[in-house]
Amino acid sequence: MLLSLKPLKILMGLLFFCSLAEAQFRVGGLLGFGGTGLTSTTQINEVDVTVKRSDGPFLISFYVEYLLDGYSSLALDHIQGVTLNPYSSGVSFTGGTYKYYYLTAIPSVVTSKTNQSTLIIQELSPYIGGSVGLAKGTITRQNDLVSEIAAEGVYMGFRAGVDYQFKPNFIYRGEMMFGMTPGSSGLIQSSLSAFGLSGGITYIFN
Repeated sequence: MLLSLKPLKILMGLLFFCSLAEAQFRVGGLLGFGGTGLTSTTQINEVDVTVKRSDGPFLISFYVEYLLDGYSSLALDHIQGVTLNPYSSGVSFTGGTYKYYYLTAIPSVVTSKTNQSTLIIQELSPYIGGSVGLAKGTITRQNDLVSEIAAEGVYMGFRAGVDYQFKPNFIYRGEMMFGMTPGSSGLIQSSLSAFGLSGGITYIFN
């Protein structure tokens, strides 16, 4: 019986996902240190050469998140690494993330529409989660022997973080994330990866 509850919760979450008028949802963004990397094999003078490049040291993320219940959520998110000099942000990770809050309920206090008093329990709410989606990108370096490398693939990732609600409708989030694609097995072998420690703000719609 217990094994059947989790698929039911996911199904209920997808129903909420398709009916925004009745679902509580939230949006947010994160900025931090980390980056995205791309490894690809190319030929130079008929010799296979492995080229590794990365975009960093900054990582940005945007997400739309929906509550499945009081302790879990499902989000659509987009992640990119950013290099400032020379500017580059050619690798992106876009997919879905499931989060589970294992110590406390998900922070969800919103401003009272009846102008009554609002009670906020300010506590740390840690979570863990997993991600899956599509990673793709192109990194160009004009002065290198190999000026451009590109790759794409399905990635899997891990999330761990903590939420702290500091006022109605607003949550501070700190997060560590890691994601990567398995190495391809074709003539051109390639893989992508992402890692970051970031923080940002989540806004709760009501």
